[in-house]
Amino acid sequence: MCIKTENCYFSRKGNSLHLFVYDSDSRKTCSKSVNVLFGKHKLINSAKDFDDKKRYFPNKLKNAEKDNATLNQWLNVVSVILDAGIITSAKDLLNVLQQENKSPMLAQGRKITLLEHAKAVYQYNEQRQSSNKFIYSKFINKLAKQQATAKAGEIVFADLPISEITSTTFKNWENCVVSHNWGYRDSMNAFRHVVYDYHKKVLGNDSFRLNVTIKTQKAKIKCNGIKETLTPQQLQQLEAFNVATITSGKNTANYQMLLDYALFMYYTFSRPYDVLLCDVSDIKHEKTFSNTLCWEYAPHKKGENATSILIPIIGDKALTIIDKYKGSRSSGYLFPFLNDTKGSEYNKRNKIEMQCNGLLQRIAQLNGWDIRPTLYTLRHTAITSAIANGWDVSDVASFAQTSVREIESTYLDKKTLAVRAYNRIKQAI
Repeated sequence: MCIKTENCYFSRKGNSLHLFVYDSDSRKTCSKSVNVLFGKHKLINSAKDFDDKKRYFPNKLKNAEKDNATLNQWLNVVSVILDAGIITSAKDLLNVLQQENKSPMLAQGRKITLLEHAKAVYQYNEQRQSSNKFIYSKFINKLAKQQATAKAGEIVFADLPISEITSTTFKNWENCVVSHNWGYRDSMNAFRHVVYDYHKKVLGNDSFRLNVTIKTQKAKIKCNGIKETLTPQQLQQLEAFNVATITSGKNTANYQMLLDYALFMYYTFSRPYDVLLCDVSDIKHEKTFSNTLCWEYAPHKKGENATSILIPIIGDKALTIIDKYKGSRSSGYLFPFLNDTKGSEYNKRNKIEMQCNGLLQRIAQLNGWDIRPTLYTLRHTAITSAIANGWDVSDVASFAQTSVREIESTYLDKKTLAVRAYNRIKQAI
C-alpha cells in the first residue's frame, strides 16, 4: 500500500466537489463526491467557487474560512484512517470513508485525539525527513506510556479530544512531565506544537494560544524541584554496584562502561556529550598544575577562535577510570561509544544517554531510592556537593565549564548569595 495523505486532495468534478485519491501501486486516481463521503450540506459555499489550483475556497468568499476548516478536518480524518494501516487501495479508503459517514463518528467532524494528531505530525516530519521527527516520536511514546499506566481518575492525555485542550490541560501536562521526570522542554514544546498545528491546519485558526509559559531549564529546576541530587549513601551504592547482578555475558562489560562513564562525568563535573568526546590524547600531565594530570576540555560547539580549558583530574577514582580505559581501544575516545554505536551522531548521543539513564534508574529501583536519577543528576550532585563543602563559586564554575552567574542563580538562594556578598565586602574593608 502506497497511499499517502499528500496524495489525497479535493477538486471539482462536474458541478460537485470530489475527494481524489492517487494510488501509486496501481498508478490510478479514484474519486467520490464529498456529499457521499462526508454527508450533504456540510459546506456553505458552492463547489463552483472552489479554486482547483490552490485547492481551497478563496478568502474573499463569505464563510470561506469555515469551509476550508471543514476540508482540513476531513483530510485529518483521512490521515487517521491511513495511519491505522488497514487500507490497501484507493477504493478501500473511499469505501471506509463512506461507511464512516453512516456512523456518528463523522456526524460533526470526528473528534481527533491528541495522540492521533501527534502521529499525523510525526508522519509529516518523517516525510520531510526533518530531525524534529525524533522529538515527536518521543512525545508519542510518552503519551502511550502515560495512557498505559494512568490510574483511576487520572487524566489520560492521549485520549483527550485535541479541539478541547485548554491552558489548564497544558498546565496539567506540565505537572505530568515533571512528575515523570521527562525531558521538559521537548515534552512541552511538542505538546504545544501539536495542538497549534491542529488549530491552524484543521480548524483554520491561527490565533489560538495556550496561555502557559514554558519555563527555561533553569527556572523549571528551581520552580519544580527537579534539581535532584544523590545523597552520600546513594553515591556509595552507585560506586559499589555490581552490574553482573542485572546482566551477564558480553553485556556485563558494556554495562560497566556505562556506569564508569556516568561516574567519570560526576568526578569531572562534566556534561554527558563532552565526556563522550573526551579523547585519551586530551588527558596529560601539565606543568601549570604542578605536573598534575589534566583534561584539556574543548567544548563540542566551540568556534574557530575558542580556546580549550585545562581541567585538573582530582581524586584517585577518576584516575582509576582513565587507567582502565585509556589503552583498551584504538578509537582515541576514552569511552568509545560513538565508534561502537551505529547511526548518526545525534542518534548515537541520544541512544547512549538513554541507555545510561535507564541503567541509573534500574540501580535506583533496586536500591529503593525515591528519585529517578539521570546523567544530569550526577552533574547536579557534584556541583551541589562542592558548594556545600565550601568551594569558591568561581572554582566550581571553572570545573563545571559554566559561568559564575549560572551557578549562583541555579544552585544558591538569595539569602546565601547575600551572606557571601557581605563576607566578601567585610574582608575587603
